[in-house]
Amino acid sequence: MSASIDDLYQKLLESGFSEEELERQVQSKAKEFAGFMSKQGILFIIAKENGIYLQSSDINEQLYKEFEEEIDYDDFMIDISEVKEGMSNIVVLGKILQIYETREFTRKDGTPGIVGSFLLGDISQTIKIILWDDKVDITKNKFFRKNELIRIVGGYCRMGRESNLEVHLGRKGRIVLSPDNVNKNMGGILMYDVTNYPSLAHIDNW
Repeated sequence: MSASIDDLYQKLLESGFSEEELERQVQSKAKEFAGFMSKQGILFIIAKENGIYLQSSDINEQLYKEFEEEIDYDDFMIDISEVKEGMSNIVVLGKILQIYETREFTRKDGTPGIVGSFLLGDISQTIKIILWDDKVDITKNKFFRKNELIRIVGGYCRMGRESNLEVHLGRKGRIVLSPDNVNKNMGGILMYDVTNYPSLAHIDNW
């Protein structure tokens, strides 16, 4: 990997970060990933989360992919039943149970928005996933379908209108379709057919 830490750090400073803010984010990410991510990888993640593409002859898209693969998400993952209101940086693995229609709306400041949602299930529980704005685009992918295994990364939990917990995906969250690096010890959910989930009847009107 030819892009040095100093190169990445300098490019982030040139993009508008102050040294204090950049160092604060680096320390925060280092704590979040608990040693599972190198400093180079942390700088790449900070750039991506802030919509900054570090483009140069030494930095290419393959590096982004390699650094993302450094993260063993299984070490951060929790069962859906463990999700609590107020949690952030949530990582869960499950299968798509139900997909709901997207809805367009107007924010208080007059700007347009779009929201989509679907129901995710694992062997412990189900939870509604809320997608905001450009995150809704993934629902157009042909592999986004019922019974598909997906990983939610970087979600945050809120209480929904019906007093049900929801995991929201905003600017910093993402969905990985058919993740190929799932821990083999999680074979239970890989074999689990959520189309036969016994409690689907009560969620059709969410």
